[in-house]
Amino acid sequence: MARCGASAAWTRSIPIPPVLVQILRAHLKRYGTSPDGRIFRTARGGIIHDSAYNAYSADWAAARAAALTPAQYASRWPAAPTTCATPPSPCG
Repeated sequence: MARCGASAAWTRSIPIPPVLVQILRAHLKRYGTSPDGRIFRTARGGIIHDSAYNAYSADWAAARAAALTPAQYASRWPAAPTTCATPPSPCG
């Protein structure tokens, strides 16, 4: 289970695959968290803004190309992610 939410007042547990747990634990061991507890942050420790994930972002396009099949990449899925911190939230 992982905690999903932007604040301690708004969280819920969500199931994640064991392989993702291993990946996240390795990431946390290597990089730790930011002072405010964020797992992912910019190289300078800042907040990753939504604009980094838009369909026109070179970084997001490169990540999609690396992770998706050619057919998935050709589709608009997922052109931009929805995170637990940005509406609409998959966390309910």
